[in-house]
Amino acid sequence: MAQVYAAKGDVRSEMTSLKQYLKLAPNSSDARGAKDTLAQLEVRPAK
Repeated sequence: MAQVYAAKGDVRSEMTSLKQYLKLAPNSSDARGAKDTLAQLEVRPAK
């Protein structure tokens, strides 16, 4: 879902989706990528 929100430009929902994913699957094979994306979104200035 985070990718859909990203494509729509809905940063808030993208962040929420990534946080939920990491809560449910913190040790998944793509958790590092999700964490990196979330970190980038958190420092991005709000529109």
